[in-house]
Amino acid sequence: ALVFFLSSGIIADFYAMPKLKLVIQVMSVNLIILAFQVIQKTILTIKIDFKTQAKASLISVIIGGAIGIVMAYKGFGVWALVAQFTAINLFQTSLYWYFEKWRPKLIFSKSSFSRLFGFGSKILLANLIHTIYLNLYTLVIGKRFSATDLGYYTR
Repeated sequence: ALVFFLSSGIIADFYAMPKLKLVIQVMSVNLIILAFQVIQKTILTIKIDFKTQAKASLISVIIGGAIGIVMAYKGFGVWALVAQFTAINLFQTSLYWYFEKWRPKLIFSKSSFSRLFGFGSKILLANLIHTIYLNLYTLVIGKRFSATDLGYYTR
């Protein structure tokens, strides 16, 4: 989240779209919001409780969709999409925390951290490379062609 927030100006300059800087900064908050739902969602998946996950998703999409539609109708442009995406993530994370009662404890274990970091850092690196690979065409098309053309390509 911090990397996207701090590099928002560079990304906006790359695409020659100054308005993109603030959009990226606001959207980077979503990465933090999403991080707070990972454990709750994983626990629900382990419990094979897809009904609860579906409830959280459906409620979130309905509320976020309504927010996005109202804002788009009122002429907020790209901010309607930003608000919709953020609202969906915020409501979904809140609902996961409401439905799944597990809460973290404020205990730190160096041995657990080093064991998990050794494994997790390799997965993080592999996922970063994979994400860059998957989005490389989108980056190039977004730079070379119009936003409309990129929209057609991604859909």
